[in-house]
Amino acid sequence: MRYFLTFLIILTSMMFYGCGGVSSGNDESSDAPPVGGGGGGGDGGDNPLGSFSKLSSKVADGPIQGANVWVASVRKGPLTTEPVSTDASGNVSVSVPNTVLMTMADDDILYWYAVATADSKVNVNGVNKDLVANQFRFRSIIGKGSEARAGASLGSFVPSPQTSSVSHFSNAAFVIVETKLGRSEPIRPDITTSTGLDLFSNALDAVNRDIADSTSPVARKFKLIAMATKAIVEDGMTQILEGGKSGLEQSDQILLELGQSTNLNLASQFVQAIPTLSARVSEDLTSSLFSAGFDPGVTSVIQSISNQSISTAATVSLPVIRLPSLLDVAPENGVDIVDGIVPAASSPISSGGGLRFRSAFNPGSNKSIYIPAN
Repeated sequence: MRYFLTFLIILTSMMFYGCGGVSSGNDESSDAPPVGGGGGGGDGGDNPLGSFSKLSSKVADGPIQGANVWVASVRKGPLTTEPVSTDASGNVSVSVPNTVLMTMADDDILYWYAVATADSKVNVNGVNKDLVANQFRFRSIIGKGSEARAGASLGSFVPSPQTSSVSHFSNAAFVIVETKLGRSEPIRPDITTSTGLDLFSNALDAVNRDIADSTSPVARKFKLIAMATKAIVEDGMTQILEGGKSGLEQSDQILLELGQSTNLNLASQFVQAIPTLSARVSEDLTSSLFSAGFDPGVTSVIQSISNQSISTAATVSLPVIRLPSLLDVAPENGVDIVDGIVPAASSPISSGGGLRFRSAFNPGSNKSIYIPAN
C-alpha cells in the first residue's frame, strides 16, 4: 500500500484535529457492533507505560453532537469495548489498547466509524437538528495495520492529523472504495472481512487519480454521494433513488446502492433539491471545517461539476477492481486494462482449443498464461 496515505487520506479526513471533552455512549437504539479488540474507549485518562494510543477526531456534516464513535479495523471490527460520544462541537477522543494494535495484520485497515444515536444532533447554520438512530454511519480511513503496530510498539500510535475527521466527504470516498471493491454490503465494525484487503491500495490509488478529473465518473459519483449524504443527514430525505432502498435507518445501504447504481434514476424529490444541495456541498469545500483537507485544484474540480452532470451520475458505472489470482486475469486480446482495473463484463477468449491470459496487474508484460482445453 505504497500510496495509502496520499490524497485519499486527505480527502477522507479533514485537517481539524479535535480533542475536547467527551463522554462514553452506547445508545442501544443505534447499531452497536460486537467487540473485536477489547478494552479502551473513553478519553484514556492516565496512560502508564504507554498502555493506550489516544486517537482524536471530529465528526461533522455540520458539527454532530452525540454520535457514537469507534476506532475499528476491517479484519477485527471495533478495537474498544464501548463507543465514545462526540461533544457539542463534534469532538471525540478514543483510547485504543496498544496490546490490540500490536496484533494488527500488515494489510488490515484502521478506520473511524461514527453512527447516529437517538440523542444525536447536527448543527446546520447554527441550529441543532435532532437525528434518529442510524441516520448516518460515517467512515474515514485512519491508516494501515502495519503503521498502527509500529506506533504501538514505540508506546503510542499517532496517526496523521489529516486523518482526524469523519464527515460526508470522508464517507463518500469510502463508499467509492467499497464500490470499486464490488462490495455487496457496507464495511462496518459488525461486518468484518479478511478478503480483498490487498486491493484497497488499488482502489485508493484509483480514487486518488480520478477525483481530480471533472470528467471522470468517480468525481461525479463523489459529489453525488456527498450531496445525498447531506440530504439524508440534514434534510431527513429518505428516498434518493427511484425504486431503490429507503428509510433513514438504511442510510449506509442507500449510499452504497447509489455508488453501484447504473440502472436506477434519482428520485424526483432529490432531483428538485440538486441545485441547493450542490451549492451547500460546494460551500463546505471552502468551509474552515473541511477546506484544509482539499487541494485547491481538487476543490475547483468538484465545484465545477454541473448540476446536469450530477443528475445523470447515478447511472454511471464505476469499474470493479478484481482479485489478483488466476481467476482474475484478463484475456490477452480484446480487453483494455488500465491500472489493474478489469472491466466486469470481460470474459476469456478461446485460443487454439485453450485459453490464453495476460496479467491484469502487469498489463505491459509480454508473459501470458496458457490453459489448454484438456
